[in-house]
Formats: sequence, C-alpha cells, structure tokens
Amino acid sequence: MNILNQIGLWWMKRQNQVYQKPLLYQELKAMLDKLKLQDYEILDLTFMTCDYETLKKVVELMPIKLRKFQSEVHDCDDFAREFWALSKLLFPMLPVGLAIVNRKDGKHAMNIFFYKTKNGTLDWTFIEPQLNKVSRFDYKLLKVIV
Repeated sequence: MNILNQIGLWWMKRQNQVYQKPLLYQELKAMLDKLKLQDYEILDLTFMTCDYETLKKVVELMPIKLRKFQSEVHDCDDFAREFWALSKLLFPMLPVGLAIVNRKDGKHAMNIFFYKTKNGTLDWTFIEPQLNKVSRFDYKLLKVIV
C-alpha cells in the first residue's frame, strides 16, 4: 500500500466521509429477496453505507493489486476475499460482501456493495477487485455473503 493511498484512506476515515447513512438488516434482506437469490447470508445486523461516488473513491484507494494473478493460486476468489477482508479491517461497518456470479465464461468471484442513492433508496453494484473497478456488470448473481 503506497503512502498516498494510506493518507487518502486515513483522511476519509478521519473526516467521517465514508459512513453516511445507516443500513439495517431488514433493508438488506429485502433487497436480496428482491434479487431472487436463493443463497445468501447476512452476517451483521447493522451497517453504515455511503453513496456511489464515495464508494468509487474508497475502491480507487484500496491496495488490492499487491499480488499478481496466478490461476488456481491467486485468482478471482483470492482477490475478492482480500478486498472483503481489507474493507472490513478499514471500514468495518460498510456493507461489502463476497459475490459469486455467472459470466459467459463460467463462475467468477467478486465483491458486491450496497449503497443508498441520493433519494434514499437502496441499490447495489459489483466491485471487481482485480481491476479496481466499480460497475453493474451484466452478470447473473448466484451467491452473496455480506
């Protein structure tokens, strides 16, 4: 993790720029039910979330690409677990989860994030930790652990 990323993450945390809105278990469960997921787990009862733009800033600063991709040794599931663990370490209340998706080339592990829109509704997006990218990729969501 380079020093500029450390300073950026520390500043966001110190200024309380990340935790903006409460997110309760019931809201998150309703969202996952609406997505018609048959396999999900919500491990906490309360989260604090942020808006989409703040999420993008946090993801840009996360030092996830410390290791190179190696098939079956350090691949998509390893990147997703590392991002999940690091985000929980730095921002333990954020609703970041592990997601298993189905892509054209098969199953893939990545992260999922739940945020509040400007009008206060709950929405979600994928985080691709291998690319430091936040997007609503056109993948079928199979499993989630938040």
